[in-house]
Amino acid sequence: MPDLRQRIFCVYSLLHVTEVSLLFGLPGLPGDSKIVQVLEEESRIRLSQFNQKDISMVFSSVMKLHPSIEHPLIESCLTGLEKNIEKERHPQTLFLLLSYYKLKAQALQSDGYSSEQLLNNRKILRLVKHTLGHVTNVRDHEMTLLDEMLATCARETSNKSLELIFSSQLFYENRQEKFINSLAEELPKKVDSITPYTMALIAKYIARHRLRETRLLDTIADFLIKKGENLDSKIIQKLVFPFSRMNYKPSHEAKFFAKLESVLEVKAMNSPLATVNIFMSMFQLGHFPGSILDKVFSAAFINNVMSMIFLHNSHRIKRIRSYSR
Repeated sequence: MPDLRQRIFCVYSLLHVTEVSLLFGLPGLPGDSKIVQVLEEESRIRLSQFNQKDISMVFSSVMKLHPSIEHPLIESCLTGLEKNIEKERHPQTLFLLLSYYKLKAQALQSDGYSSEQLLNNRKILRLVKHTLGHVTNVRDHEMTLLDEMLATCARETSNKSLELIFSSQLFYENRQEKFINSLAEELPKKVDSITPYTMALIAKYIARHRLRETRLLDTIADFLIKKGENLDSKIIQKLVFPFSRMNYKPSHEAKFFAKLESVLEVKAMNSPLATVNIFMSMFQLGHFPGSILDKVFSAAFINNVMSMIFLHNSHRIKRIRSYSR
């Protein structure tokens, strides 16, 4: 009698060969053949003895053989994978899981928002965050799937989740329009729980990809209007930048510029270069705060800016000299 590892290998090998045969249109065992069904049932019964890698292999093959959310072995594999999803490192398995959750989300669609949808979306969010943190190279269709799944679970994102998502290098380098559209609808509902750091990450992302989502931009503007006095100048410059980059004036334009002027008048010397960048953004938007220009651009302020520029250039010159030795 073969031992457990040999049985697992036989099951996976047979499923994999059948999968490849079907993929290339070659003669092979169909997914509904008797021997495949017997081996799938054997796998389902013994699944509790499989390790994470074994479950991952079987799940990958069965998902391709039976692209449905109804197959009993898929459901059994999911139970094992979901318990230890943070241990999963195989990109193929991660994206097959996302495909499964996408099918389930489509099946659960209704006019209301059921507890099943909530649970499924939380599973999607957990999986997306894990995928963004552990996968580096993806194909276009996989990036599209990530965008769709992010959009699906946008309602469930917390400040911590958004910080993790927008901090991901994979996410940052790719344009995720569907997610941004969904976030534009959801962010106003949770803006009070969003930290300045997370909001700055969101602003940086939409500026990089020139995502002119006006609802999201207006939410950022309202955040700045409400919390401007408590924000660091460097954070403010990041929040303002997408407006000038996309030449968009927020719906509460007067309050927005008034807040910027009042904050700059008090905090100009805290970070002179950030202050200059904020002014440049205001100028690009066609707003010239003449009433505070004389107060801000004093001799002391200009000397401070020049000394910082000189210090920055001195460090660059030292680095260049060290490289040339």
